[in-house]
Amino acid sequence: MITIGIDQSYSALAVVLLDTWQPARPNAEVGAFPSHKHGTGVDRLLRVEEWLVSLLTSWTSANAGPPAHVAMEGYSRGSRQRREEAGELGGTIKRVLRAVYPAPVCYPTVVPPSSLKLFATGSGRATKHQVIDAVFDTWSYKARTDDIADAYTLAVIAARTASLATIPGAVRVLPDHQARVLSSLTPHTEQPQRNSQAA
Repeated sequence: MITIGIDQSYSALAVVLLDTWQPARPNAEVGAFPSHKHGTGVDRLLRVEEWLVSLLTSWTSANAGPPAHVAMEGYSRGSRQRREEAGELGGTIKRVLRAVYPAPVCYPTVVPPSSLKLFATGSGRATKHQVIDAVFDTWSYKARTDDIADAYTLAVIAARTASLATIPGAVRVLPDHQARVLSSLTPHTEQPQRNSQAA
C-alpha cells in the first residue's frame, strides 16, 4: 500500500511517500521543498505548486497509480504567527491534490497538530525532538528534520486510516493512543458528499 503524508510548513514543506508492502521495514521517499530558494508571497506559492505537481505525478508514475490515502497536517488554530501564509499554503496544497489525484484520494485526511504528536509519542504536547525520537523508536525511521518526522507520521496515519476502511477490527491491534487518534479523524475530511450528508 502506498500512502502520502504532508507537513505543510511554510518554511520547510515536507512530503513523505510510504510503501507499506514490506511492513517490517516500509520504504519511504522524501520530498522537501527548498523554500529558501524561491522568494516569498505568490511567487513562492507558484513554485510550491509546480514542485508538488512534479513530485506527486512522478511518484504516481513510478508506482503505477495514485496512493491509497493522503494525510496532511491541519492548522495550528492557536498560533498567531504567519496564519495567513499557512492558510495560503494549505489551499495551494489542496488544489494540487485535487488536480493530481482522483476522488476520494484527492481529499486528504486533515490531522490536527496535537493529534499528530499524540499518535507519534503518546502525548499531544510533545516537542519536535520528541516526535523525531518517537518516529525512530516506533518505526525505525531516522528523520533528518522535524518536518520530515511529521510527514512520516502523517503517512503512517494515512496507511492506518486506509487499513481501517478495508480490514475490520484493524484498530484493535494498535496502541491505545493511536487508536484514539484514528477514531477522532474524519477520513477525506473535506470530501463534498460527506459535508452535504452532515448538513
